[in-house]
Amino acid sequence: MNNIGFKYHQNVLVCITCAILLLCTAMTCDEPWTEKDYSKIHIINKSGEVVYVHYAGQGCNILTKPSNFISLGLDKLNKIAPNDTCVYEIINPDKSNFPNEYHQFIVFRQSTIDENGIDKLAENDIYDKLYIYNYSELSELDFKIFFPEE
Repeated sequence: MNNIGFKYHQNVLVCITCAILLLCTAMTCDEPWTEKDYSKIHIINKSGEVVYVHYAGQGCNILTKPSNFISLGLDKLNKIAPNDTCVYEIINPDKSNFPNEYHQFIVFRQSTIDENGIDKLAENDIYDKLYIYNYSELSELDFKIFFPEE
């Protein structure tokens, strides 16, 4: 067999092997995720003023100091107007790599930020509310967190 014919057969074998491996990989994949694999957490602002919220979870099992987030600046936090809602999606425990994790929500009122400034909030770990829940606790709350609490 000449060199060109050998190379052709070698390339065909490589292509067939790759196709078989790709097919085997595709057959072992999990089902694609759907909306039922997620839960939506609603943070509802009933305070009468603007609040800023930071969420830490989905792999963040270490409880994080609020100063780590406020020092990033307000543009890194979610702003919620009075009587408005912010929605976070979390992966349900049966799909998560961290099924027993805690979800942490840190709330800062606009008035607290105005009175203290971001630097003082960060230096002294000042915040208005810190919510820490696991999935079961959030489920008991119907995935709704009210600020301030009702």
